[in-house]
Amino acid sequence: MIARDLMAADQAGELSVAELLEDVYYRADYQALHAAPDALELATGDGGFCHGAALRPLPLDAGGAPGWHDLETPYGYGGPIAHDLAALERGLERWCERQRDMRHVAELIRFHPLIDARALAARLDFFARDRETVIVDLGVSAEARRAAYHPSARRHLARARRALEVRPLRADERDAERLAAMHHAMLGRQRADARHWAPTSYYASLLGAPWSDAWAATLDGEVIAAMCFISSTARIAHYHLGGGDKRGRAHAAHYLLLDHAFEHYAARGASWMHLGGGRGAALDDSLLRFKRRFSPRAASYYVGGIVHDPQRYRALGGAQHGWFLGYRRGVGRDSQQDAR
Repeated sequence: MIARDLMAADQAGELSVAELLEDVYYRADYQALHAAPDALELATGDGGFCHGAALRPLPLDAGGAPGWHDLETPYGYGGPIAHDLAALERGLERWCERQRDMRHVAELIRFHPLIDARALAARLDFFARDRETVIVDLGVSAEARRAAYHPSARRHLARARRALEVRPLRADERDAERLAAMHHAMLGRQRADARHWAPTSYYASLLGAPWSDAWAATLDGEVIAAMCFISSTARIAHYHLGGGDKRGRAHAAHYLLLDHAFEHYAARGASWMHLGGGRGAALDDSLLRFKRRFSPRAASYYVGGIVHDPQRYRALGGAQHGWFLGYRRGVGRDSQQDAR
């Protein structure tokens, strides 16, 4: 599977599979943290094959029986990857054999948007383009990058700079509580599903991870917004989560935090910042419109599915209402897409 050609005249060169294999979404510690409280199924093989999935119990109220499980990509993105299509097919076949032996029902895959997942479409039981995501080019100068911002983004950024300061969040309990509070404020405002909420201990683990960076925007020394970004390779960084209170929105703190992160990772030599997409597939989604204010570049996010146990899958009702794991609707982490 090869990396997507991100731009027509790519000064940095096309991202290689070796670089993508180093990306944070393929780290075992990232996947384990975001599979929790459930177990992680992880496989590696020849040709660089790598694939991981959270092992999700199927509750009785979803029609399952004790010991029945589905699999899904941990929060974020992933999917199988290898240096070439032959190695990918060999690794995926061994993976599927294991899941059939374990009598796991079905698997939902959220493919990394910087990988062209279409090469696997014919080998899956379900495959669809889910939505557009936004990428910021960090390989250009700060002046060129900001020139590509929407004029309103430049105005908001200038206003935020006059009123706010940015400081790093530390890996301690108090800053974990601050990050949790800001993220929860956003989730509450959006009336997000329960699966998106996490205890403070999760934010503490996030701040302590070697692949995360987080900053807070402060007004008169008080935190009013915060964002966390993740990166474990020299060339790619990702927006992970964030939020803010009413003052954060009023002072355009999110513009300041994003621009600060762009500067930070560009100084480290990164080529791309992946911001993710909107809350849904609509091109007029408000979150997608906000992210587009920072870059015109886009990458497609695909989802796929594999039925490992067709008999159990049919007994549960299979795909319903356009959802591959439709029988899980309303049960735990049942989404085809994690909110960004």
